[in-house]
Amino acid sequence: MGLNSARDRQRLMRLIEQTIEIFEPRLAGARVRAMEDTGTGSRILRFQIEAMLKIDPAPEQILFDTVLQLNSGEYQVKSE
Repeated sequence: MGLNSARDRQRLMRLIEQTIEIFEPRLAGARVRAMEDTGTGSRILRFQIEAMLKIDPAPEQILFDTVLQLNSGEYQVKSE
């Protein structure tokens, strides 16, 4: 799987969506989309996770900006 391949990035985004669906039941309808490459040449993947947080009394739309550093496996998640 390579970051330069649009098909591989899309496959990775779908795998993240499936993982959220399996392991995070509080999030419904999760959609993951790759963000634009910053052109830094580093092995960093930026993506957004958008979903509905199932809470009472009313569900809430959430959005997380996520940065995954492929070399180290470290990630950072920020909510807006």
